[in-house]
Amino acid sequence: MFDVAVDLLRRCPRLAMRNQGQGAGDNLLLTLAKAPSSSLDQIQLPSWKRWLYERLLLGLVGNIDNLLGIKKIREAKLGHQQYLALLRATCRGVTPLNDKEIQESGIRNAIFEAAKRGNAVFIVEALKVHFTLYAIHDEKRRRIFSLAVEYRQANVYNLPIQLSPIPGALLQMQRELQWFKEVESITTPMIRERLNDNNLTPRALFTEQHTNLVKEGEKWTKETASSCGVVAALVATITFAAAFTVPGGNDQSKGYPIFLHKKLFLLFIISDAVSLFSSTTSLLMFLGLLTSRYAEDDFLNSLPTKLMIGLSTMFISLATMMAAFCASLFLMLQNRSWIVIPVTLLASVPVTLYIWLQFPLLVLIFKSTYAPGIFDRNIKPWL
Repeated sequence: MFDVAVDLLRRCPRLAMRNQGQGAGDNLLLTLAKAPSSSLDQIQLPSWKRWLYERLLLGLVGNIDNLLGIKKIREAKLGHQQYLALLRATCRGVTPLNDKEIQESGIRNAIFEAAKRGNAVFIVEALKVHFTLYAIHDEKRRRIFSLAVEYRQANVYNLPIQLSPIPGALLQMQRELQWFKEVESITTPMIRERLNDNNLTPRALFTEQHTNLVKEGEKWTKETASSCGVVAALVATITFAAAFTVPGGNDQSKGYPIFLHKKLFLLFIISDAVSLFSSTTSLLMFLGLLTSRYAEDDFLNSLPTKLMIGLSTMFISLATMMAAFCASLFLMLQNRSWIVIPVTLLASVPVTLYIWLQFPLLVLIFKSTYAPGIFDRNIKPWL
């Protein structure tokens, strides 16, 4: 009768706030909030079953259902989707209400009950209805996440995005700005200009509270740009010199390189040129970071983008420099591959190690700046 229940709620949303009957204190909101978290997520499943759960197509039928226990996983997935549809239809019934009616609807008590039971799905959907429910507290002054800590509900506690796992003051400041912009986008112009007890607007208060983080972000970015700029300058110097001291030398009568018509020589020239141009670009980006004004809004896109371009072009320059080095060795030692191959592998170790150490930072900057759904990262598993 699931479809009937959803249809009734869509036709008459206030049914969600009616008690079940005489002497029954639970309405549909509270009943949904009390659903055990183990029936709503896939955390308890083994890794391979969790993978199937996340990617399962509900159209799987027949003998495939019995393969590797897929039938039970499909049923769990279907049950979760049905619960989510019913919950969203229920929460939509609370949306048009004013603050007094929200209090009478019982959604506040339902949120507290969901926090105690680890029902993160319910909390997410309830906050979509009215974001101000985030700040509610019970009679003991306990808020949602305080209850999650008290009742050891890690899946609820992990919903907020924390700054501690974010390395580097630059990305921490960027995340703070992203939060501020997100909240600002859902507030009215009147609230944005409202003064607090210290006669500060929200923006002025944000600036005052993040002065130290801006300074730390500037210091961290300049130190990173300085160290990476040294590498970029070194690569640019080497590749520039290599362009005029080609392997094998030049023909004394014509002035052309001796290996001009060799394919490996063409690989050497292209790799050296790409390395030179990319290292120069990287160096200019790092110099731009050293001379930036470091205004507050620059931490949102400008500074991370410059750092990302500088790192990516530096990686390209290192990779192409090694390609040019290998091509040069093969040209000069064509019949001694037993020497060329070990030397090439040994020479690649420090470059590969450096890229391996710095590449996670590049990926993190890209995700933090351009990845969609920044504020859905911790709640996507529940939806």
